[in-house]
Amino acid sequence: MTEVSFTVTGFKNPIQASYVQGFKITTAILFGTDFYVIDEDETQLTVSLYATIASPKLSVLNEDDSRAGMIQELNDMKLDFFLPVPLNSGCKLKLILPQQYSVDDIKSLTTLKAFGPIKEYTEALGNLRVNPNERSLTLDGACASYVSESTVATIYLKSLRQPNYEKKTDSLVI
Repeated sequence: MTEVSFTVTGFKNPIQASYVQGFKITTAILFGTDFYVIDEDETQLTVSLYATIASPKLSVLNEDDSRAGMIQELNDMKLDFFLPVPLNSGCKLKLILPQQYSVDDIKSLTTLKAFGPIKEYTEALGNLRVNPNERSLTLDGACASYVSESTVATIYLKSLRQPNYEKKTDSLVI
């Protein structure tokens, strides 16, 4: 038995994290001008390394307000980041807030730029799922259409309560 190995380069990971099927490997013998199949197998792949969103910027919107960014105050916040990978139409977006924050007071999220036309998400509209135990906000159908990588994405958070002490917070997960 002869072992053969090869490397495929320049292959981009699929957009989604689920398995991608349909990759077929076939061995054959050439007899004259025809190939005759000896063996074939099909395999599936999944993303091995997830992309990292580098340098997201979270800022207070109402900076002219004397309570902006103060301990325990409700503030409207803006989150800007670059998409490291393309996103399919109808993508899901999940934000997990640092443990110092709560999702209890958030009234709505608004997406724009990479996510298409301005769109508001609320629990009342049924397009925003809030999980207080996980401190997460999930938007189903966040992408209006296919979005290429390196596109700027912006999310506005309405009424995010600042932590109850002044100290650097943990990371925000997108």
